[in-house]
Amino acid sequence: MGILIVDDSADDRLLLQSILSAAGYDDLLVADSAAAAFSLLGLDDGKHGAASRVDLILMDIVMSEMNGIEACRQIKAVERFRDTPIMMVTVKTDPVDLQLAFAAGALDYIGKPINKIELLTRVRSVLRLVHEIDRRRAREQELLRSCVNSRKRTRCCCACPVLTASPALPTDGNLTTSWTRNGAVPFAN
Repeated sequence: MGILIVDDSADDRLLLQSILSAAGYDDLLVADSAAAAFSLLGLDDGKHGAASRVDLILMDIVMSEMNGIEACRQIKAVERFRDTPIMMVTVKTDPVDLQLAFAAGALDYIGKPINKIELLTRVRSVLRLVHEIDRRRAREQELLRSCVNSRKRTRCCCACPVLTASPALPTDGNLTTSWTRNGAVPFAN
């Protein structure tokens, strides 16, 4: 599961990277600005970026050029990232800033200085949620395909000119279905 770290502080990027790597998260991408994150995500030219799959974005709020709240808003505006969780990692714990971050689409936040146990617990929890959502979507798609295939088979049998339901059904209750096959009406008792 890929994690994108977006922070303009080299020290904070390195700290997040080392904590996550030590915990076994190997698929890490790092960006030093919102623009670099957009490039990795393929948002700068409309193509898919270097990130094959990003399951979680850890983003600082306070960054030069574009802050994390605006970056979050722009990422969430793209259909393929609408469900990608964004967790703000920030020194700003003012309720107004947090409210703006949540309104922009952030799922959670972690305060700086970073607490290793809190970070790993929240990341693990979010990634578990992502995995469960993916599993449920796959199951829904499987059920939908099964339903569509079942309807196609039913429609195919019912629409077949060689095999259609007979309008003359016996009324003695012994026959559950009467079929007309090639003009003949066989009855099974």
